[in-house]
Amino acid sequence: MDQEILKVISDSAFFRYLYDENATAKQYCPNAGVQIERHVTREILMVIAGETDFVLDGKYHKAVPGSVFFIDHWVPHKLGYRDDETDFIHIWMHFHDGKLYASILTVAGGVSSRDIFSFPPELYSLLNKRWEQMKNCPDNSPAKRKLQRYMTQLLRAEMELNGEDGSHSARSNNEIIEQVQKYIEINYGRNSSIGELEKFSGYNRYYLMRLFKAQTGFTILQYVNQVRRRMVEDAQKRNISQKEIAFQLGFSSPAAFWLWKKRKM
Repeated sequence: MDQEILKVISDSAFFRYLYDENATAKQYCPNAGVQIERHVTREILMVIAGETDFVLDGKYHKAVPGSVFFIDHWVPHKLGYRDDETDFIHIWMHFHDGKLYASILTVAGGVSSRDIFSFPPELYSLLNKRWEQMKNCPDNSPAKRKLQRYMTQLLRAEMELNGEDGSHSARSNNEIIEQVQKYIEINYGRNSSIGELEKFSGYNRYYLMRLFKAQTGFTILQYVNQVRRRMVEDAQKRNISQKEIAFQLGFSSPAAFWLWKKRKM
């Protein structure tokens, strides 16, 4: 973990603006050109540096340093970033199939980099339990704010420990492939072309493909399609439109998604 990021998350008072889908904010204008996604997995967005826009359940927020957004199951929220949103650091927490991942996205001068690491499985269970407690609290109540602060501080402290333990250790091939798997999963196959994964992993594409098949038993494309199929099945149960699913999975159009679905589902 970058030492500047570690310095920020070591400050227990840094994260102080806490939001969920019930937070008061300006109504979002659909004509603003922002794409929206929703999915079965919970997420938490923690803003380290820079300022961007964020849309949560139809409401518009400024994502400034110290902001934390709690994104519940199937709550609509902003997908990706606009081209003019540059120079920021965001940490995304992904609650995914019994696992909890942190994805640190750094964008500087138009160049992006991403680091992904896992938390202990016990943390996934505990945070989900606290989240359910939070949902049962009245909006803006002291009990709800206390739970939001607790969850934030728990994540902050675990990231601090992770950064101190792993800041100087190089990752093994197995760990790199695990990172690639996590990247594909948390993005639902979006931005997961061989070229993108080559850039993300730092490995030559042919070497990466060989390592991935040897470790997982799947080709990269097979794994991407497997992740996409699971997401499509979940989304269709919620009657989410084909257009929304297509863009969330990274297809260029609903027609391209329809052709993939016809061949792969």
